[in-house]
Amino acid sequence: MFQQSHDNVRPSMPNGVALLQDPALNKGTAFSEAERDALHLRGLLPPHVSTQEQQMGRLLENFLRQPTDLAY
Repeated sequence: MFQQSHDNVRPSMPNGVALLQDPALNKGTAFSEAERDALHLRGLLPPHVSTQEQQMGRLLENFLRQPTDLAY
């Protein structure tokens, strides 16, 4: 899908819930304040903004805390 924007033609970007349901586009809490406003994400995400690197660090910490490879 394309939308006309002034003299530019660009792919349309989903927003709101549709964006959050697309794993290729969803950055979780890494959306900046400006992105949250522009993409209508206010109220759909936790208020805290963290980078994707911070998210990955938390994921790794949680993974390493598991007592065995079979932990759930």
